[in-house]
Amino acid sequence: MREVGRTLLMPSILTAPGYTLRDVFDLQRGMTFSAAQVYAEFIRYDVRREGTRFELPFFLFQGDDDVFTQSEPAQQFFAEVEAPHKEFAAIRDAGHFAAFTRPREFIEELRVRVLPQVLPATTRRRAWLAQVEASGERVALRLDDRTSYEGTILEVGDETVRLSPAVGPFDLMNPEWNEDWLLRGVPIAIEEIVAYVDDRGRWRALIRD
Repeated sequence: MREVGRTLLMPSILTAPGYTLRDVFDLQRGMTFSAAQVYAEFIRYDVRREGTRFELPFFLFQGDDDVFTQSEPAQQFFAEVEAPHKEFAAIRDAGHFAAFTRPREFIEELRVRVLPQVLPATTRRRAWLAQVEASGERVALRLDDRTSYEGTILEVGDETVRLSPAVGPFDLMNPEWNEDWLLRGVPIAIEEIVAYVDDRGRWRALIRD
């Protein structure tokens, strides 16, 4: 903690616009006074008193070298949390001030984990489809009318995705078969896609409103 204060907090305080040396001195005295007054409460504090059931997505970001709030009790608490979506992220080579000492890693965790949960569902579905398009991998999709499509995504638009369907011998015998589907793709409304097949061959629900 002293090392963090010396290398992170004090340089920030000393270079803060508008701070005089008197302000820095008063700040240090205030921090020392406050620590003495609330130390006993710090020791007694149990986060479980705030509850373990949440109606919103729950995220816990932990510096894997944190000696003040150690990973093991943090993971134990995380396991007890009930939430519609929850994720635990360990930031490598970071301590108690992980958000400040590893800002790039912390922001990346926010971008990858939190941002998808706060965007509208249609936006998240579109982002997922764009990732599949970029990978070039074949995907199987199911619509809300239980129609299924399998193939390669050619383009993801604002409201529709174009999918070049996989071709089998029975497809070629289908009188409704259209060769243009291979080149231009079958237009599918993004809001109608309800499920996809994961890498284990199981149907999984896609993000819904």
